[in-house]
Amino acid sequence: MQNQKNMPENFEGREKARNFSEREVARAQDLVRKIREAVEWDLGKFCSNEEELEMVERAQAAMRDVEALFHVPETKLWVTFVGKDIPESMRQADEYNKKVLPAEVIIFSHADLEKLRRSLEAISDVVGWDIGVHDELEILLLREARESLEALKKIS
Repeated sequence: MQNQKNMPENFEGREKARNFSEREVARAQDLVRKIREAVEWDLGKFCSNEEELEMVERAQAAMRDVEALFHVPETKLWVTFVGKDIPESMRQADEYNKKVLPAEVIIFSHADLEKLRRSLEAISDVVGWDIGVHDELEILLLREARESLEALKKIS
């Protein structure tokens, strides 16, 4: 029997577990946050039929799966920080959502890798969707999400 060090990448038809270094996890978390900005956006307003709405809902569920895999906490809205005035609450929410996460190594099993690939594909359907945005900020948001998604696919 071969020892673990000499195991092939695909053993008995299954992919080997994948270790993500602290650096790779930090990079992935940053990319996930950028993609999330576009996926959490109110995409429902661009839907013209039930099929498109279901596509958006699948992508949002897939985004939650990717966040969980890479240990990215949920976004907090400014209303979460009660007892403050609105500008202070918005500042605290922005600070929370952009804070650097603790460095850690994450090991993905074969099932985790499959889930990640399926989730990224569902997200790709929405991020690559040709919606009619005209605002410069919206265009930038989508472009950054598309680039981040491609980068995340490469490291996973």
